[in-house]
Amino acid sequence: MNSVKVEAVFNATQSQVWEALTKPEIMKVWYFKIPNFELTEGKEFQFYENEGTNFLHVCKILKIENQHLFQHTWTHPEQSKGSSIVTWTIEEIESGKVQVTLVHEGLNSFADGGEKFAPANYEMGWNALVKTSLRNYLYNI
Repeated sequence: MNSVKVEAVFNATQSQVWEALTKPEIMKVWYFKIPNFELTEGKEFQFYENEGTNFLHVCKILKIENQHLFQHTWTHPEQSKGSSIVTWTIEEIESGKVQVTLVHEGLNSFADGGEKFAPANYEMGWNALVKTSLRNYLYNI
């Protein structure tokens, strides 16, 4: 498995989901605290996980399509030479309902980081973030 795909449908608007994915003050509620985040193509941001392991994540924004698509690199430079790409897509499927799709590609590139960077761990983590954390945030705003 070199990629993970997570899909979820939410009773929310594209705008609400977009803000959850791109506003640091909201991201820290359900995702990660990312103090240097700036929604601009080419900008880099970094963060450590809030709980559990403290791996440094360094990401660079590749593509932005307002309220529809957000794509960035994903690396762990202190543990691996690998690099991957995370793509978030938000599609309105009917009034008041959106489908969020997350695709994380290039996971095999982290093999040099050891067992903690196995694709199955990313799959478990992304499922928890999208289907539990993001859902809980959206349903409580």
